[in-house]
Amino acid sequence: MTLVLFVVFPKNINESGLTTSKSFVMGENTFIYANAKRYSNQTYRLGFYVSDNQLDPLAAVRAKVRTKSHENGENLSSSLTQVSSDYYVVTVKQVPKKQALLYVVIGDKKTTGSGLEAANSQALLVQKAKNAGTYKRPTTHQLQQEYLAYMVKYYSQNIQKLERKVAKNKSNIAKLKKILSKQNQSLDLQTGAQKSDTKSKIAQTKSSIKQHQTTVTQIRKAITSDCHAQTNYAEKLD
Repeated sequence: MTLVLFVVFPKNINESGLTTSKSFVMGENTFIYANAKRYSNQTYRLGFYVSDNQLDPLAAVRAKVRTKSHENGENLSSSLTQVSSDYYVVTVKQVPKKQALLYVVIGDKKTTGSGLEAANSQALLVQKAKNAGTYKRPTTHQLQQEYLAYMVKYYSQNIQKLERKVAKNKSNIAKLKKILSKQNQSLDLQTGAQKSDTKSKIAQTKSSIKQHQTTVTQIRKAITSDCHAQTNYAEKLD
């Protein structure tokens, strides 16, 4: 699989840096900066979830890390591990102290070109990375557990977003029903063109209510699906 991952520490692109749980798009792929851990020996471990994966499964995975996005940046020792088809971990060693940002480019040759240009990189904030003590090379099982824990969190957050959408649509339905009630009341007092116009508005309001109700039904199905997925991941955790 061709996953090209560039991590750099720059000065001139996206100075603020992306925080964990935020997504970014590179090429045809959508990545989520899942998590970041900092170790006492200046090693960082970064997790990436690919929510929309268009990477070539037969291509080789690469990683490159620099202290800056420009040519005078220092190359750092790094390695990329594919934990699952949609989750990757990048380990960066000998990171300079007080380094605030990492810049990353992820993709295959088809989506990033032949090179790994820092100009196309995404700044990642690592200054607030969780302190995880002394670095020890994680076992495959440990990385799999980290992935499972992230997926439980991912679906939990997604379910909350969907529930907010349900609440918003239900609120709109309630507002539209009040409008419909007033329209029906007005209809009894109207005649001619005015009454015809109100009937047209009533039809539009009923259509809007139906659309919101359909949306609520669809979102609830998505919530049920996500709940099942979350449970399946949770059951695999130690």
